[in-house]
Amino acid sequence: MDAQQLIDRLEEHAAEVPVGPPPLALMRTRARRQRQGRMAVVAAAAAVAAIGVGVAWPGGWGSGSDAQTSVASDGPADPDSPPDGYRYVGAGDVVAAVPESWGTNRTDCGTPVEDTVVIDQGVTCMALVPRPADVDSLTVLTGSAAGDTQDWEHVDVAGEPALRSQITDEDGRVIQSVLVSGRNVMFVAESSSADGADVVDGILDSLTVLREHTTVPAFQDLAFRRGGDPMVEEYAARLADLGLRTQVSERNGKGFDAGTVLDVTPGVGSVVSPGDTVRVVVAR
Repeated sequence: MDAQQLIDRLEEHAAEVPVGPPPLALMRTRARRQRQGRMAVVAAAAAVAAIGVGVAWPGGWGSGSDAQTSVASDGPADPDSPPDGYRYVGAGDVVAAVPESWGTNRTDCGTPVEDTVVIDQGVTCMALVPRPADVDSLTVLTGSAAGDTQDWEHVDVAGEPALRSQITDEDGRVIQSVLVSGRNVMFVAESSSADGADVVDGILDSLTVLREHTTVPAFQDLAFRRGGDPMVEEYAARLADLGLRTQVSERNGKGFDAGTVLDVTPGVGSVVSPGDTVRVVVAR
């Protein structure tokens, strides 16, 4: 078949093909899918870049810092997303929601002086500091006895059996606690606000168990276990047990042995994903 015959044959077939209006709906659908695909690639690249530097979720600067520890989510489908305007904080996979405006360990000799989470404080002074009015706090305790829980109510925290105390009023502040015994963690909510009973009740009602994430573990308790300072080797092993990576940096730590853990980022109790990197500051 020569070239002219081939052209004639193609023209005959083209004449037999019905021609209608262009399939605009299909074209729009395909274009939308292409745009979504490009967006997904960009998002995935951003996620890989974030993981590469160990910043999957932004965090604060550890205990005693005024920097806020925020809790991010992986999108609307993330089962571990906190309510809008709140962040999760806790121990292991048990967390409570507190307002994003709250600090961490904003205390004076152990007494909260601003709305704050109190967690892994370490040694504090023994002076008695009165609690100011209108201050709300949540203390997260691990590995500690709750005392007499005989009269505590049996409750459920996201499928985990727990005990909840009655609300008590002591020295102008209301207190209520929840012990999740299977996870060896207790949450103590306190408030000196006028609506303190509602505040502590609401905080403890927010308790839940993370499905796909965990929290940055404490390190101060390591000092009590070994009768000295918390050392980076022990803490790195604790992070590894949770599937977390360790990135170590040094700074002057007057009075501390070299290798003593001074601070961590994200802060203790912050929500992280397995595989994330925790930056650990140690004394040089």
